[in-house]
Amino acid sequence: MCPFGDERSATPGAAMDTLLWDAAAGSSDPTRGEDVYIVLPCYRENKAELQHSIGSLGRSEGPTMRILIFVDGAQNSPLIQRAFDTGDLKSVEAAMRDGKLSSVPLGPWSDDESLHTLRHLAEILKLSTPVTVHGCLRFTGLVGKRVPFEVYVKGPEVLRSKRASHAFCFSLLAGDERAKRPMPRAVLLMDGDTAPEPNTIGQMFSCLVSQGLGCTSAVVMPERVNTPALVWQTVRLWGLNGVIWAAQSSVGFQHPVCGACAMFSMDALASCMDEYCKMPREESVWDSMRIEMGEDAYFTHLALEKGFKIRYLLHCHVTVFQPGTWLEYLTQQCRWKRSHFGNRLDLLFCRPRAWLGLQAIFWPLEVLESFFIRGEFLGSGWAVLAFTKVTAPPLLDLTGLGFPRDASGGHGRTSVVELLVFTLVWTALVLYVVLSAGHPVADRPRVHQAAMGISVVMLASQVLLAFAYWKVHLFWSFWAFLLLPVVFSYLVRFPHGLRKSWAGAVLLLAGVAFGGIENLLAPMAGLANADASAMLGWGTRQDAGERAALAKLEVHRIREGRRLVRNRLLACWLFSNISIGVTLLLLGMERFGLQCFLAFIATNLAVNLTVGVGYSMWLWLAAPGYRRNEVSADSDCSSDDSADEAQISAAYLGA
Repeated sequence: MCPFGDERSATPGAAMDTLLWDAAAGSSDPTRGEDVYIVLPCYRENKAELQHSIGSLGRSEGPTMRILIFVDGAQNSPLIQRAFDTGDLKSVEAAMRDGKLSSVPLGPWSDDESLHTLRHLAEILKLSTPVTVHGCLRFTGLVGKRVPFEVYVKGPEVLRSKRASHAFCFSLLAGDERAKRPMPRAVLLMDGDTAPEPNTIGQMFSCLVSQGLGCTSAVVMPERVNTPALVWQTVRLWGLNGVIWAAQSSVGFQHPVCGACAMFSMDALASCMDEYCKMPREESVWDSMRIEMGEDAYFTHLALEKGFKIRYLLHCHVTVFQPGTWLEYLTQQCRWKRSHFGNRLDLLFCRPRAWLGLQAIFWPLEVLESFFIRGEFLGSGWAVLAFTKVTAPPLLDLTGLGFPRDASGGHGRTSVVELLVFTLVWTALVLYVVLSAGHPVADRPRVHQAAMGISVVMLASQVLLAFAYWKVHLFWSFWAFLLLPVVFSYLVRFPHGLRKSWAGAVLLLAGVAFGGIENLLAPMAGLANADASAMLGWGTRQDAGERAALAKLEVHRIREGRRLVRNRLLACWLFSNISIGVTLLLLGMERFGLQCFLAFIATNLAVNLTVGVGYSMWLWLAAPGYRRNEVSADSDCSSDDSADEAQISAAYLGA
């Protein structure tokens, strides 16, 4: 009997207090005790994604490893339900071996979508005969010749989520510890579509142990780059994201850690496990944004608050299957922006103990970054004001509309065109928010496609005006502002082997083209659905059928309460962002405000770029656990880049 079963309720709103449970080690449990346990939650990954991930683990070098795979989604399968109701596991085995359900009067194996992940695993791995343990079907075996694995197919009574899979592993660890069985030295949390390079796990483990860290993370890049959306994601991860994480790592304070590949020490895991595994309050939008929408950021902040150091390792590389289309990317970013909103506020203002130490010097920069730059906070207001000031003067020259602010007139006048442009832009954005509210991205594809297309055109118009009207190319400061981030990004990565080196060359072009999707549309659509919850039908990989089924549950009171909180939050957010522009325009201080805006961006860039390069050099020259003999310019990088360039050309020709 699964320990979850006694505590679960028929409705999502009446949940238990924790995901942890008492997993007493039994004689049937495998003998564990490898150096690193790799936790791999799987939900609806296809065969290529699973083969990409599991195959790479079989080729990994370094410490001894054990893979624990947790399969979600099979809870609703008639075959799995029947196996647990009757104890007949032969039907499952027959389905796996023959691809059909033998004599069981159920539909064919291939028709049961909830079993696709298990079917793919059966094709990739040599699975043992299943046994029933802890409310799951467990299979065992070896990846390659030396890496043991355990596959847990969750039964009907086991909760479905990535965090629940983590808690399942933590409970197994606690049971082993109570039984005084051998314990690992680290736990690597990975996604089901993530593949580390052969030396990555060994390098992460070496730095974790040698530097006494609580967590290490790797450089994450898309596995393929064959669409414009994937080009942008590569550039985004390669550019300023990586530089900022490098700068934070100089004081052991990277946040958030990318959940696709994060290795935690056992001390850090034991310290944070109880709080990480607490059940969120279903009526709480705050809990949902921090925990359900961003469990990796939440875990990061718990570790930082406990005083553990976290570093981004520039010499460790993994690849993942990222969203291939703009709609898929926007869906992912909406969830991430909600997480960033909740978790960033939580770290900045609710966890003062996390800032004790040298990392305190970054706190003012982080607060101002939220105020000036990040779209999920007040960055959208500054972006619209900047758009207005770039666009209005050329229109003013064409129309001649305007009125003086003071007797002297001149450059200080406010134009009717400025107010008109500002009003029109915010009207369009508010309309987008209204149309997005309460609907997953997949339900309103035309709205989001139109918004993204308009965003690209508007940003392109800004570039044309900047050169043709404002003559920015005549100012050296413009070129310094433009090129130094690219140069420093190369300097940060160069000692550790360049991957996707072409990304720096297209960094500026991609940023100009797609920055509006990242920093304007995604935050707005995300906050317009701030009441979204995986348990209420908003999971990233959930299809329309699952959402419809969950919508029928008796959770009307919870939904209405969350919707009310969302509407209040959204009203406050819109008021704050619109007020920035209105106030500065009416007071005639928009020029001063934008000068402060640019001054902070320049200062923030200077600090992060300089400190990031310093950290990169320290990591290369003096960091304990950094094995330089395993780090090279990598003979595969040039061929990898050539393949990427061919994919990019095909992507843009197709687009």
